Amino acid sequence: MILDTDIYFKSNSYNTSLEIPDNCPVCDGKMQAQLTSKDFVFRPHKHAQLIASFLCPICEELYMGRFSVTQYIEDKRQVIVELECLYPTTNGIKLFNEEISKISPMFSQIYNDALNAENQGLITICGMGYRKAVEFIIKDYLINCKNEDAELIKKLELGRCINEKIQDGNIKLVASRCAWLGNDQSHYFNKHPEVGIDILKKLIDAIVYWIHIESIKDEALLISKA
Repeated sequence: MILDTDIYFKSNSYNTSLEIPDNCPVCDGKMQAQLTSKDFVFRPHKHAQLIASFLCPICEELYMGRFSVTQYIEDKRQVIVELECLYPTTNGIKLFNEEISKISPMFSQIYNDALNAENQGLITICGMGYRKAVEFIIKDYLINCKNEDAELIKKLELGRCINEKIQDGNIKLVASRCAWLGNDQSHYFNKHPEVGIDILKKLIDAIVYWIHIESIKDEALLISKA
């Protein structure tokens, strides 16, 4: 997306084009951003910058863009700028269905905190966040869907929760692999170095899917024949 605008510096007007991504860095929605403000910043010992704010019409959140000035074309009263960064950078927020949020209220927040860390390049720590998200969704599933003793499940190791308490074969299979990979992300020695974060995230998606399917089946069982 390219937005043409005029900026003012020392009482002179300059034309410039601001090129920004089509997707909002806050909600990741594809949209036509609205330029709400801009300011030309001259720094004596560094390159000049243009700071601009934008409004996303989807999530209605403001975000900022920082542009470096790369060229002045005086005879055309034109300034060439390049985007340095957008902030806040919370793009890629993952939305989970309402049933999952009811089962595990903290799961979505923990997962998206890990996702935010990954989006900011914090690869060495985001895996631990995904592993924590797995523990919350599994333990909340056992407590809220299977009526397991809350105090027992809270203290029980994740691996034992999966192996001893989960009955559904699909959830048990995927959750056990999530636990293995999540532990790799948290410990010094990585037992599965060939398997990356993307696979762990796919397995978490599968856990969410099977838990959601089970909740639908439980609702269906409540429907009696007329």
